[in-house]
Amino acid sequence: MYFYTPNGVDYGKYIKYIEYFENKSENTHTGQGIIYYYLISFMTFIRRENISNLNIQNAMNSNIQFGNFLIYLIGLYGFYFLLKRYKYSNSTIFISFTALNFIMPIFIMRSILKPEILAFSLIPWILLGLEKYFESPSYKNFFLCLFPLVISLNIKGSVTAMVGLILLLKYNKNLKFNFKRHLICFLILVFAFSIMLIENQNINSYNVFEHNLTGEENYNNKAPLSFYTNINKWDFYYFPIFPYHNNSAVGITLLDTYGDYFNIFIDYDEHLFYYERPNLPFMNLEDSDGFKFGTYVVNYLSIIFSILLYGFGLYYSIKDKTKIAFYLSPIIGIFIVFLSAFGIPFNHFDPLVGDTLKTNYYSFLIGVSIIFLLSSIFKKINARKLLLLTFLPILFFTVLGFPKTNQDKIDFYLEEKIQISPFCSIISVFKGDLATSDCFNKTKKFCDYNIASNDAQIMGEDNLVEENLSIKNSINLIDPELNEYKATSKEECRDLLDKGYKVDNPLFKELRLLPIFNFLFLICSIISIIYLSFTENKSNK
Repeated sequence: MYFYTPNGVDYGKYIKYIEYFENKSENTHTGQGIIYYYLISFMTFIRRENISNLNIQNAMNSNIQFGNFLIYLIGLYGFYFLLKRYKYSNSTIFISFTALNFIMPIFIMRSILKPEILAFSLIPWILLGLEKYFESPSYKNFFLCLFPLVISLNIKGSVTAMVGLILLLKYNKNLKFNFKRHLICFLILVFAFSIMLIENQNINSYNVFEHNLTGEENYNNKAPLSFYTNINKWDFYYFPIFPYHNNSAVGITLLDTYGDYFNIFIDYDEHLFYYERPNLPFMNLEDSDGFKFGTYVVNYLSIIFSILLYGFGLYYSIKDKTKIAFYLSPIIGIFIVFLSAFGIPFNHFDPLVGDTLKTNYYSFLIGVSIIFLLSSIFKKINARKLLLLTFLPILFFTVLGFPKTNQDKIDFYLEEKIQISPFCSIISVFKGDLATSDCFNKTKKFCDYNIASNDAQIMGEDNLVEENLSIKNSINLIDPELNEYKATSKEECRDLLDKGYKVDNPLFKELRLLPIFNFLFLICSIISIIYLSFTENKSNK
């Protein structure tokens, strides 16, 4: 609710995919796989009755996050079966899943319009399929993983490299046996991948290995070697903030893994997290020189978390080599973004910012690592471990700026977002000023809509801002004969809705279908997931 996805990073670039499925354009001009964006478009299409010309931003925020949430759940379902294969108990698995929700990169991954969430969702099913294949190398078992694997490899170039390296690290020893069959399967994979690659390129004008730098000439650079070796030691203490580490790959990685180094997610004034932050007691701490280091305590804790994540990954990769690909998956992600910054396969680096190293590029791999690390740590559960785990949600909510100094003010602007949310009925139970009936009341949802709620920056105003329907901000309605009408007041809007008028949805009057091969691979992936879940569930009984 506090995050405005349409104000998120690169939203303006990737909304082109949504417009394509709206039939508003014939080309996206961006080289990524289209299935993720189709799923979000489909979610928007089936929930189109919640959209008006005035609430598009809030509606898209809800649809994207709800779509991401469902994709996320499919991933967790797959990881459950994968962890059961490695003999983890249900209690251990559920502890790791619960903790995962308090990992900042995962929270951000679920909140933004970016396809890494789909990679997270598909990885466990790919692994389950490959486990079956290498246990019994048959074409039937290979095809179980083929379709989600092809979709995953076509998401974007960085994901292609990351997933490919993880699978190679995980299964390289298995390739020594039945080499002929593996070679045939690999050629099938290449053929299937190429079909989807070409089909996506026809839509995008670019493939996953190309990058459109139009309007982004500042990224037509590559990082110098010093970028990877430089560590601004004292800046970790005095300035653990943007942009003091733009010349240090290590600094950016440590500060962004569990924080918002680039100030684009949490510490951005277009999101409600930014406002009504508390002045906690530790924020006034200072050292003997008068430096108020308490201001940066959260940043220091984020650095410590990052060191622990990568450190434990290395430790467990040595301790348990059977899961080395999982424990080291974030390091594989870092390696790929490091190559990208260095100009491989193409220039994609802004030396003034260094944001090629943003954590969200490999956030799905952080999720993989966290799941297996926590499952290994909590394989034996005790009170001390559970007590230490409580630190994670405390850090999480502190980073997000809780507890808020004035929750009532925020709630005033959240009501419109809640009414659009698919979880409105649940949330209303905990909010006394919102009745469950309000969630289904179109008159309240559209006619009483506070237009000011579209802008998070209103939180900077001294007084509450309520902007109602007017001649300037009218709501578009259509009568039973499909004639358009503009209501310019709450009363007029209510009256027309009572007479049978409907709100004119400006988005997704129709949904463009997926191209044939993307459609076939999506359907086959769904069938594979259903089959794998059925067989894995049967084997666990």
